[in-house]
Amino acid sequence: MNKKIGISGDYFDRLDLNIGLIILPEIALIIVLVSIAVNLMKLIANRLRKTPDGKEF
Repeated sequence: MNKKIGISGDYFDRLDLNIGLIILPEIALIIVLVSIAVNLMKLIANRLRKTPDGKEF
């Protein structure tokens, strides 16, 4: 595992990239994807809660 981390660290050092600039967009992407998934689950739950005539229980 340390070997993989060392190799990726060398790779980023060679590219002259700051690791923080790589991690921040990934965290933002994860937050966006999770919020989309939660909103989609809420939409599906609301659709399932309704009866076929469109009235809620």
